[in-house]
Order: sequence, then structure tokens, then C-alpha cells
Amino acid sequence: MLNYYHLLKISDLCNDAEVITMAYRRAIAEKAHGNESDDGFRERICGVTEAYLVLSDMLLKNRYDHALSEGTPLDDDLSQHIAAKRSEAEAFVLARLGARGSRLPESYRSKRRHHKSLIGIAIGVIVLLVTVFGQCHSPVDDLGRFQAPPSWEKVSVSNAEIQVPPGMELSREDGSLAGEGLILHVEYFAHGDVPAHDQSPRITEQDCKEAESAMRTYMPEIGVTNFSKPELRWVSVGPNNALELRSNATLEDGSSRVLYVYTFPNDTQAAYLTIAAGEGMSYPLSTLKDIVRTFRWK
Repeated sequence: MLNYYHLLKISDLCNDAEVITMAYRRAIAEKAHGNESDDGFRERICGVTEAYLVLSDMLLKNRYDHALSEGTPLDDDLSQHIAAKRSEAEAFVLARLGARGSRLPESYRSKRRHHKSLIGIAIGVIVLLVTVFGQCHSPVDDLGRFQAPPSWEKVSVSNAEIQVPPGMELSREDGSLAGEGLILHVEYFAHGDVPAHDQSPRITEQDCKEAESAMRTYMPEIGVTNFSKPELRWVSVGPNNALELRSNATLEDGSSRVLYVYTFPNDTQAAYLTIAAGEGMSYPLSTLKDIVRTFRWK
């Protein structure tokens, strides 16, 4: 039987959730030195992630601990539950590292300059998720759900799903889905690091300052010369809340963009849906906002 405690380098039958979480983070950091396209690298990340998912599920952990301490084989039901955690771990690696050997189509490479600023902005605002998700709640503005026409296509990253108009050219890279004026990306977290899908923690003035500071750090690197002070609010799409960041930006060539980053939290993961519209872009802001209003967790 695989010993998950040994994988995380902690004592057998450890019941301290914080110790398990810190051991997992330490194991990820230790194993992160490698070639992401290498099978062995991915297997190492999958292994410690599977260990963390099993040991952080208390009901499953109790059953696993009993089998481990008694030295008995896993029964079929327990094996199935552990196999499900293994599938979650594999999905994590796929979403985080992308498909091995994936390549961008030529048509996407030719447009990559248009997407460059979007990618940087999405990365830049990820820091918002580690701010004050406390007990106070903010009001939530309902965006409503958009009933997409039958011709629209369902696409997903991990278990975050949106629908897009026919003909929208999309490419996958590094666990992200990108099209002109749109990026969908999913990040994974430990339990409690991000809110549940229906929560809306209070937004403070300090959060706004940190968002602006993050944008000032990242924007020059991706060709944005100027941007307006970011506006933050909580919105909802159906049962799912999202932290909306809005800003107007000017690129090096003088063109302007209106930028929105929607962060959909979901307990142990968060989906970042970034949209941008402006001069010379194929899709108007109204269409991109309709895409946002199709978001759901599968």
C-alpha cells in the first residue's frame, strides 16, 4: 500500500491539518525543480497532490489510516475513492502545467501580441485572492445568466466552463484557454485559502491599493503604458460569485482597452476569466460580457 505520509515526509497517522498542508506545500516546492514536459516531474507532482487530497479529506483519511495501521489491503470502495482523488490530482497537473508538447497554432501566434497584455493582467491580479477573505460580506451585483444560442460552443479549463460564439478561435497553453480578448485560467489552493462559490468577503480600501500596486508592477512588462485606478466589486452569475476588477488601459501603440478580470472562487480553486475590448478587436464588449454570463462550475 502506498504510504502517503512518507510521500509528504511526515509521521504516520498525523492528524494535524496544518502540518499536512505545510508538508504538501514544502513537497511541491522541493519537486518543482524539473522539466515540466518530463513524465517523471509530472508523476512526482501528481503523487504528492494525491497524498494531500486523500489526507485532507477527513472521512477518507480515517478509512485509509485504519487500513494502513492494520496492514490490510484497500477494499474496493476505498480504492474507488482514492482513485477519484488521483483523478483530481491529474486534473490539477493538467490545468497547472498544460498538456505535454502542446503547441500554439500559427493563427494564434500571429495574434499573440493582442493577448499578451491580457495574460499579464490575469497573472497580476491573482494576488487579490490572498487578501482579506474575512467574515464580513460585501453586497453582490447580479449580472444575470446569459442563455447562449444553440450555436455557441461549451469549452472548459478543469471544471470551469464557459460558452463562446461560433468561430471564436481558441488555444490552450499552460493550463489556460485563450482567444482574442479572452482568457480563462484556473488555479488551485489549499482548503480555506479562497472563499466558497457563494461567498463575498468584504472589499477594503487596502485591497484596492494592493490591486493597483500589482497592476503597476505587471502592466509595464506587457506593453501597457497607462491605466485607470482599478474598480472592485462582487458580482454573481447564477449561483456563483466573482470578484470583478475593471480598468481602462492604454497600450504602447496608443490604442485603448477596457479590461475586466473576473475571479470566481470555489473553496480550493479559482477561475480567472479576463476579457478586453477596444480598437481593432474582433469582439465587442457586449459579446465578451455575455460570455462571462455563461460561466459555471461543472
